[in-house]
Amino acid sequence: MSVPSCHMQAAEKAPGQTAHYAASCNEISLRGDVIMQNKMISETKNGKTVNIWLECLFFILIYLVLDAAKGVFVSVPLVIEMIKTNFLELFVGGIIGVNDILEIINDLMASPSVVITMLFSCALSIIGVIIYCRKIQKRSFTSMGITKKGAIKNYLIGMLIGAALLIVIYIIYFILGVARDISYSGFSYFIPLFFFGFAIQSTSEEFLLRGYLMNSLAARSNIPVAVILNSAIFMVIHLLNPGVTIISMVNILIFGLLFSLMFLLTENIWMVSGLHFFWNFASGCIFGSNVSGIRTESLFSIPLTGSELVAGGEFGVEGSIVTTVIGAVSVLALLLLLFNKSRPEHQQADMY
Repeated sequence: MSVPSCHMQAAEKAPGQTAHYAASCNEISLRGDVIMQNKMISETKNGKTVNIWLECLFFILIYLVLDAAKGVFVSVPLVIEMIKTNFLELFVGGIIGVNDILEIINDLMASPSVVITMLFSCALSIIGVIIYCRKIQKRSFTSMGITKKGAIKNYLIGMLIGAALLIVIYIIYFILGVARDISYSGFSYFIPLFFFGFAIQSTSEEFLLRGYLMNSLAARSNIPVAVILNSAIFMVIHLLNPGVTIISMVNILIFGLLFSLMFLLTENIWMVSGLHFFWNFASGCIFGSNVSGIRTESLFSIPLTGSELVAGGEFGVEGSIVTTVIGAVSVLALLLLLFNKSRPEHQQADMY
C-alpha cells in the first residue's frame, strides 16, 4: 500500500525541497505493504542479508548450533541429578525398563537445577546473535532494536504489560470458577534464580526471532511476511515442549505475532523482552502455572479445575482458550496502533 498524496504534496513543494520530500515518501512505503518508517529495517537493509528462505535455513543452523552448545552446560546438573537418584546404577543393572528410563529422565530434566541452568545458558544465544549480526551480516545495533535511550523504562513497561495480561486472565479464571483458591507456597531460594534466568531466556528468544530473524526477513521481503514467518518459527520451536496441544500452539503463534508487532511499534528490543520475561516468570513463579509445559518453583499456588481447554492442562496458562482470546485482542490492539502510527499525517509529522 502506498501513499498517493505524497507525490501530489511533493509537487507543491519548492523545487529545492521536492527531491528530499519524494525520497522521504519512498521510505514511508515499505515495498507496498505497511505504510511505516522503520529505522530498524532500514538499517538492516544496509547490512548483508540473503533471500528469506536461505535466511530461514541459516536461522535453523544457528539455532541448532546454539542449542547444542547450551546442551553441554545443561548436561552437568543433569548428570549430578542422575547420580543423586542412583539412575546410572539402575540403568546399567537393567533394573528399570525403557518406559521407566524416559519417565525418570523427564523428571530429572524438570528439576530446578537443570531448568535454571538451561535458562542461564540462553546467554549463549544473545552473544551468538550479536556476533552473527555484527560480524557476518555487518548490521548495526539499531537494526537489532538495541538502543540505549529508554532501555530500562521500556523494559519495565513491558514487564507491567506482561503482568496486566496475566492478571486479566486469572480474573477471568476466578469469574468462570476455574480458579477458586489461592495460597502462599513459601519462598524458595530458586525463585531469584528463575527471575534472572527467565530474563536471559526471554531476551535471547527476542534477539533470535525478532532482532535477528524478523528484521532480516523484512529487509529482503516485506513486514507482513517477516511477522508471519518468524511467529510460525516461534511456534515450531515449542512443539517438543511437554503437554503441547493444538490450542497451546495456536497461543504460541498468537503471542509470536504479539511480540513481533510490539517490536515493530516500539522499534526497540527492550519492551518486548520485558513483556516476554515477566509473562514467563510471573506465570510460573508467582501464579504457579507451568511455563510452556515446564514446572518452576512458585510463591503462590492457584489450582485450576475444569477442562484442559479452559484450564490449560500440563502446558500451563498458555494452553488455555482464555489466553487465546486475550492474546488475540492484544494483537488487534497492536495492529490498530501500528496502522494509526503509519497514517500519512503521522509519518509526515515525524519528518519535520
